[in-house]
Amino acid sequence: MGYDVHITRMHSWYAEGEPAITRQQWQSVLTDDPDLERIDENDTAQMLDPSRHVARFFCYANGQISVKKPNKPVLMKMLAIADKLGARVIGDDGEVYSRDGTADKPAQFTITENW
Repeated sequence: MGYDVHITRMHSWYAEGEPAITRQQWQSVLTDDPDLERIDENDTAQMLDPSRHVARFFCYANGQISVKKPNKPVLMKMLAIADKLGARVIGDDGEVYSRDGTADKPAQFTITENW
């Protein structure tokens, strides 16, 4: 099990019924982006990590695109894709990534008891 980061238009990566990235929009990105290589008919593409020459997989499902444990170059590619799609990049813990690759952690909730 790994940590995923998601390109999404949804409020959170696990939301339902919100605006989705369509398969057609994802396929358009794959056609236009020379850094991404389609590895199956519809959903998955790979990018060679420029710093380590390791394939990172971009998986389309449920109206969003996810990558396991992206490093900085892959995260920057995700941010560029999100910009093209009018989306944003969100981690599994709800952090939202800025264009510079830094993440804003979501607010922590504190439960207090008032008697």
